[in-house]
Amino acid sequence: MRVPDPVVSHADGVSPEDAALLADSVGLALQVVLETLAPAERLAFVLHDMFDLPFEEIAPMVGRSPAATRQLASRARRRVRGNEAPAPAAHRARAGAREARRR
Repeated sequence: MRVPDPVVSHADGVSPEDAALLADSVGLALQVVLETLAPAERLAFVLHDMFDLPFEEIAPMVGRSPAATRQLASRARRRVRGNEAPAPAAHRARAGAREARRR
């Protein structure tokens, strides 16, 4: 007598394959979104919105005041939502060069 192979599924009904596909698509989307942000915006957005770090701790990292850092994160959120045009490539290059000089 042959017993059928067990069907593996999670309690939430999402198969491991579906979960992997979702993780891949979210990772790719996040990569595309973050490439549109200037380095300081990216840092403020990720550290505050994803890791819940206060702006007072992020400000020294980006060389700005907490209020200016809050504005960076706000601008990044607007870009992520598609409400603001991405930073021009020349602007991102200048911002990256400034950040490199600070280090």
